[in-house]
Amino acid sequence: MQLMDLVRDKLSRAFSGREAQRIIDETLEKIGLEAIRNPDDLLAFGTELTKHEGLLGVVGGSLRVQARVHGAAGD
Repeated sequence: MQLMDLVRDKLSRAFSGREAQRIIDETLEKIGLEAIRNPDDLLAFGTELTKHEGLLGVVGGSLRVQARVHGAAGD
């Protein structure tokens, strides 16, 4: 599974497909990425989501764990 697919899947399980895509687009823009291409990108994406409260923050934490599993080296 590609990392973008992983993100889309996790967010779509928590939010509607349209809302998930909006979150992806806004978060990528905020962190200055066009896509999630490697584990460090995934870590940055998840970290940005953890700044939110509620379910979005929880999904961000889950994505941070996945980034580490895939070999992310950043903080």
